[in-house]
Amino acid sequence: MQMIQAEIEKPCSFLGSWKTEAYDVQVLSVESRISGAAVDATSGRSEAMTLSVKGVAAKLSVSQASFYERVRSGKIEHVRVGRRILISRGALEKFIEMNTRVGYYSG
Repeated sequence: MQMIQAEIEKPCSFLGSWKTEAYDVQVLSVESRISGAAVDATSGRSEAMTLSVKGVAAKLSVSQASFYERVRSGKIEHVRVGRRILISRGALEKFIEMNTRVGYYSG
């Protein structure tokens, strides 16, 4: 056993020596590729397919009024059910991708 340990600890070319490290990982959510519905890893319940404007505004840390303005102007896709305005997770992801900027951006 000591011979094996000594061999493992020898430097290997320019890479140096082998080391074993452990990492702790906490799973926060899991997304099903079949249904597209996210599942909360802590409770095991699936999340809703759509979010209300209030829920989206809270997740994005913006005011409801400013998000309603984006809905009215057509900058984000939405579903209207009666008087309710709902945003699908896909539409929210698309909105974030289309509005993500690198560096300074004015306008």
